[in-house]
Amino acid sequence: MPSPANSPSAAPENIAGESPLRSGGRILLVLAIVLTGAIVVGSTFQDTRPLSYITVAPWQEAGQDRFSKMARRYVLLRPHLRGLKTVGWLSSYDHESGQRMMAQSMLAPTLVIDADTPEILIASFEDDARLDVFLGTRNFHVQRRFGDGVAIVQRRRR
Repeated sequence: MPSPANSPSAAPENIAGESPLRSGGRILLVLAIVLTGAIVVGSTFQDTRPLSYITVAPWQEAGQDRFSKMARRYVLLRPHLRGLKTVGWLSSYDHESGQRMMAQSMLAPTLVIDADTPEILIASFEDDARLDVFLGTRNFHVQRRFGDGVAIVQRRRR
């Protein structure tokens, strides 16, 4: 009697010794897993809209909350400080206001230190009038004003 493996009704084996039906089933299983993964990733991508986080920063939208307003004060300074490793910080705000930390976040990788020793500094005051009063009593030259009490200043050489 012929063995079942040698019988004409048995499925032929491939090189690895598996029947084509068995390897075809594995291919279908892999395709089903890949398709399911693509659907899950696609739906997550559509739900979270990650490109909106890349193309439009939240503070550039019309946010009127305290943090959005604070972020808009400092984001304009970024191109003017590019390439500087460290800048100083002059302000009438107290530490708890979060102004320096927001400036640090908006200006990274430039480090904003709470000191008036660097040559280039950020001056941050409640309004332009208070900034003018401060600058009138100190030895700094204004490099650029940004309004709303914010300016980049440079220490005058003696």
